[in-house]
Amino acid sequence: MTTPQAIITHGGKFHADDVFAVAALKLIYPNATVYRCKAVKDWPKVVSPIIVDTGLEHNPSNLTYDHHQRGGAGMHVRTQVQKASFGLVWDAYGAHILKAVGSLDSVAMLHKIEDTLVSSIDAVDTGTFPTVVFGPDPENQIPMFGLSSTISMFNTDDVNHASAQDAAFQEATQLATRVLKAVITSANESETARLMFKSHYDGVSEVAVFSSHIPGWGSAARDYPNLKFVVFPRDEKFWTGLNVSGEKASDAPRARFLQEFGGLSPEDLKKVSGVADAHFCHIAGFMAVAESKEGVLALIKKSL
Repeated sequence: MTTPQAIITHGGKFHADDVFAVAALKLIYPNATVYRCKAVKDWPKVVSPIIVDTGLEHNPSNLTYDHHQRGGAGMHVRTQVQKASFGLVWDAYGAHILKAVGSLDSVAMLHKIEDTLVSSIDAVDTGTFPTVVFGPDPENQIPMFGLSSTISMFNTDDVNHASAQDAAFQEATQLATRVLKAVITSANESETARLMFKSHYDGVSEVAVFSSHIPGWGSAARDYPNLKFVVFPRDEKFWTGLNVSGEKASDAPRARFLQEFGGLSPEDLKKVSGVADAHFCHIAGFMAVAESKEGVLALIKKSL
């Protein structure tokens, strides 16, 4: 892959799709200069620039990623959202962006980011799904405060004031960069957890025990209908047992620690449970702690 030295996008008012497209590109081309131009005639004379959200052409071989031309630039297959510039950039550079953030660059990861963050940004820009509203009164609904509207708020009062708008665009891009990194990191944790469960859990037991904590384990655990508890070392001294929620994170948990274990001091919990090294059980029954793996497993066994 060549190393473009310039990224060109439109001037004036910016939107979340061009902001996120530029933020994504800057992750892999940090030294590229960003030019915001109001017209094609103002484009700088540079070699092989990446053209984003302007120019009325989508042609990756020419490094052009616009969606405003007649016929648009296609749709996201799984979400059926029309693509804007962020989606076009993700199509072309997604794997490189994932690597730049230190993430897995699997097809599953590419799809996970496309189907969530990228599609949500593109949906608002292309009008596939206009700004979501909520409220009980259909005649007086409230616009949902979302990421696209947040980015839009960075525009200045005078969008034709080029230097002020360019500074505002840079601020918005910094926010988009942080959001993009955070979303990728979270998705990477979930995908890594999914792979860990696949390789270290038999898929049928009610309890899964791991030798270290697995960030993002919740979504991976919900893929296994029989699984009710997971067990990890908490630190060098304690082990933790946590219950698994239903098919969705908002669903009720599949099991809880016994109600009589919850909210007790370590000494009282030892007496009530009969587990010699029991240390803590949350009053809501979703978590328990003991000084050993065996202690946590004993608390789970008594609760199932």
